[in-house]
Amino acid sequence: MLLSTAEDLAKFVAELKRETDRGLPLVGAALIDDRLTETLRSFFCESPSASKLIDDANAPLGTFSSRTEMCFALGLVDEYEYTEIGLIRKVRNEFAHAKHGITFSSPRVQGLCSSL
Repeated sequence: MLLSTAEDLAKFVAELKRETDRGLPLVGAALIDDRLTETLRSFFCESPSASKLIDDANAPLGTFSSRTEMCFALGLVDEYEYTEIGLIRKVRNEFAHAKHGITFSSPRVQGLCSSL
């Protein structure tokens, strides 16, 4: 989901605005996760062992959470960004794991979003 131009980003945002309450945090968080992944990859050497850190099943950097932690630990995101990404991840998880009936008006989601 690489958005390399302003036009790509504008199209993505337009599509994001049409998403459902469930779709918006899932797709939005996926974009952030992709950016974290690409940021980390930009510091890796070209080798299969480097790729395994992110790509393999059960890879050390195979989750949104672990990539966020590593980017923060390396100083690639600051404390504010780290906190915001963590909240976005929690909102995403609320929607991803809810069986039904969750919206941005749901109390837990509202609480998380009010902290953003």
